[in-house]
Amino acid sequence: MEEAARNPRPGKPQPIERMPGELGARAFGAEERATQGQRQQEAFLRQIEQLRAAFAGLPERPAKIIARVAREHGLTAADITGRSQTAPMIRARFAAVAEVRRIRPDLSLPQIGRAFGGRDHTTILSALRKMGLK
Repeated sequence: MEEAARNPRPGKPQPIERMPGELGARAFGAEERATQGQRQQEAFLRQIEQLRAAFAGLPERPAKIIARVAREHGLTAADITGRSQTAPMIRARFAAVAEVRRIRPDLSLPQIGRAFGGRDHTTILSALRKMGLK
């Protein structure tokens, strides 16, 4: 009987009375989700910065070096790594081989050859000798 006096609709939950300005459960959930999303985004951005810092100390990739030397000579990286044997291409290719060897002395001649379109290590050795590096 007491239940019926407090609850005009027995068996059915009554709506929660809120004070003016008080957030409802849905609004609080949305606000919490937004804050959680912001925290996740900030954590993600921190991870990106950590990865950038970790990769900043790594040496430049041969492909980037080749592309830079190609731009300096007014060519594309495909021109340098391609099969053309015209004088401008040869000069640019030799300069790129020398630059890769200077920046990345940790790479073996076969590794450098692979970066230059699968060239043999003796071709790379020849280019280095002509550039006065071996």
